[in-house]
Amino acid sequence: MHEYWLYGSRVESDTALCNSAWPAPELQWNEITGVRLSRACSIPGIELRYGMVFQSCHGRQLSLHCEHPLDANCPGCIREFRVEDVVTFQWCSGSGEVQYACAETDEPTLLGFWFNHIFLPIYLALEEDFDFMHGSAVDIAGSAALFIAPSTGGKSTLAQYFVERGHALLADDKLCVRRHGRRWYGVPAHPHLRDWREFEVLGTPVEHYTDSALLLGAIYALEQAPPDDTVHIGEVSGFDRLEYLIPQHLYDFLPFRQRRLQRVAALAAGMPLLRLSRPWDLMRLDEVYRVVCETQVARSHATWSNEDPVVRLQLSA
Repeated sequence: MHEYWLYGSRVESDTALCNSAWPAPELQWNEITGVRLSRACSIPGIELRYGMVFQSCHGRQLSLHCEHPLDANCPGCIREFRVEDVVTFQWCSGSGEVQYACAETDEPTLLGFWFNHIFLPIYLALEEDFDFMHGSAVDIAGSAALFIAPSTGGKSTLAQYFVERGHALLADDKLCVRRHGRRWYGVPAHPHLRDWREFEVLGTPVEHYTDSALLLGAIYALEQAPPDDTVHIGEVSGFDRLEYLIPQHLYDFLPFRQRRLQRVAALAAGMPLLRLSRPWDLMRLDEVYRVVCETQVARSHATWSNEDPVVRLQLSA
């Protein structure tokens, strides 16, 4: 069996999901969310009466099918996640066991992409009630900086710039955020940076990757400015905070919508949300880098004093 650590969860798989190695976590938690992935000769034909179709992704149609109406508290319910012409994942809710059957191709890298990048976050959102933000995140002085923006908004470009300067990556596209008491933490995803946007490619393995959940220091909403403008960071206040965060909170399943809005409201109330206006000019990324570092360090010192920002808590709580 192959073992990986993804989104704060221990994953065992009967096939390699990637060519690069995941680091084992430095911290040992009392309880770890566990997922066991195994190949099925064929997916049992069970009547799944309820389902939903997702927006097309990487040129594939995605759909979720359930034996009963979608509900977070439905142990024993059979669920399937289907990736058109690639793979079907099937599991019994609450079991932690996931079976998969490949369709046209048996390419491990293709399976690894769809499991790591797409299926597992959806599975954890449904089964473990995890929250995911659409954004990239890096470690700055021991705290997580989360960059959010619509697609093609520069999140990966900025994350890559930080990683190239020795900062550890937490996530390139989806950050798992967990609340503990009044604090929010960013949980590492997987050690790959999608520094190009080729379909169905997990990305480039990175050397600098954190294996610890970090206190979320600030969320930076990226905004484009003219090439000759200055780099500016300003506080987002009031209801504007929700308008920035709600579109970037992933997996808007209708039965969980009220809870989702409550979570986003709590995140908006408890986290610094900063508008990062930066020139749309790659030659000026160093200015953006320095301003973000100075802001993150200043806020970290003001917030934590002598407290250790590395989380030591039960991630599956």
